[in-house]
Amino acid sequence: MTPSLAIRATACDTVRATIDVGRWPERIALDPETDLIYVADYESQAVSVINGRTGLVTATIGLSAQPFGIAVDPVTDMIYVSGAIGAPLSVIDGLTNTATTVPLPPYTITGVPNDIAVDPVTDRIYLITGEGYVYVFNGRTNKLTSQRLAAPEPSGRR
Repeated sequence: MTPSLAIRATACDTVRATIDVGRWPERIALDPETDLIYVADYESQAVSVINGRTGLVTATIGLSAQPFGIAVDPVTDMIYVSGAIGAPLSVIDGLTNTATTVPLPPYTITGVPNDIAVDPVTDRIYLITGEGYVYVFNGRTNKLTSQRLAAPEPSGRR
């Protein structure tokens, strides 16, 4: 069975379509301004771009690390992808579908990047690790501006 994304019609609770998106789709993000859907595919080390109106995959963007978390800044049309240790942040330009890796000094990130979030008002990117660390990046420069231990993951939660 090929992994796919299911499009559901919530009003009638039925699957309207399925879209093949790689070997191990991990997370999904939507750009409400462009109606594009971004799917992080861990196994393929890529992000699939889907046109939300047509349901067609319009691009597959290769990354330098296996992606995990994904978030969209609808104001700047940038897509931020957290990845494996060593390349924790990839930035995709939504206009050109080109990806760049944000280099960080060794041992800057404590733990495995888990989730990522964007604040389009402040142009800040928040990278969260499973160990409870939050790393804040400036969206304009892609530079790490601060890091702090927010809270460790509660024991027993996986």
